[in-house]
Amino acid sequence: MEVVGYILLAALVACVLIVVIARVSKRSTNSPETSDVPASLSIRVQGREYSIPTPDADKLTAWSERKEANETNPDSCETMPGEGETLVPVSFFAPGCGLAGWSKYEDYWEACNRASWNGYNNIVVSVADYEEAEAYKAEAERRERLLYTTAELNNKGLELEKRGEVPAAIATYEECIKLRYPAFHAYWRLCVLYRKAKDKENELRVIRVALDVFPDDEKFTARLNKVLAMK
Repeated sequence: MEVVGYILLAALVACVLIVVIARVSKRSTNSPETSDVPASLSIRVQGREYSIPTPDADKLTAWSERKEANETNPDSCETMPGEGETLVPVSFFAPGCGLAGWSKYEDYWEACNRASWNGYNNIVVSVADYEEAEAYKAEAERRERLLYTTAELNNKGLELEKRGEVPAAIATYEECIKLRYPAFHAYWRLCVLYRKAKDKENELRVIRVALDVFPDDEKFTARLNKVLAMK
């Protein structure tokens, strides 16, 4: 995501420079002198060179009109999809969309930036990548829901313990570990509570479930060995 930030910053700088140069170019048309305006601007981002043409005022106006037309067309795209490809809204890849961490996320950022620059609402994505991205999003949303529910149940279990309602706390933590979310608290509290109740069978069960979720965890492995050694 750091790369994305740099690219967006570079795009912003380029916008400012183009506007400034366009104004200079416009003023120079009213002057007998010829201004020395470079044909393009080069910006280096994360070791990569980006070359941006410096348009005159007329070209800038034409670009602005094209951009506006693209923005008003919900199906606008730089190119049309070919076989095995599909149109995907640029907003699908927006920050916070649930794709952070997806292995191909950065691959499409350049296309999204270019599309946004020109007002296009869509980019072309392979059908296989789109289906993979959809599945990644769905899994991210599922895990987010699990995280929320797990935190809610853990907090409830803590409150019940504080009030001395141990059976209710155990039931709440049991409900929590059914989710199999990798959050340590409920598993450990169940082990502690079952130990206090001298319920070896349930403590062993919870430890084994915990080791399925946290393979080779030293704390649960040590506890398992200790419980197995108990008479």
